[in-house]
Amino acid sequence: MNGGSGARIFRARCGTISGERPRLTCPLAALGVGERGRVVHVRNASAPLLQKLLAMAVIPGSEVRVDLTFPAFVFEVGNTRVAVDRAIAERIEVERVIRAEERPRGAKG
Repeated sequence: MNGGSGARIFRARCGTISGERPRLTCPLAALGVGERGRVVHVRNASAPLLQKLLAMAVIPGSEVRVDLTFPAFVFEVGNTRVAVDRAIAERIEVERVIRAEERPRGAKG
């Protein structure tokens, strides 16, 4: 393997091969402490895991803020703090959220 196929898969997943606007999604586990994201979907989740996440309000459209990344992955959803292991945080796909007050000066978006 030449490593190029991995980059192509990433570009296809983010929508940059077809020329459409890139989707800026990543696993929740890729966010750092203090970063925010909006839940897009949960990948390869069993029914019991989906029910557990639903009970904790981790559903598409929910905004989350990361509080801790080690030893457990801790994040806030509304007024609730949720702790999951890294494997579950890897399955929760989020879209990064940057609030106006968090943007660098002169940045648009």
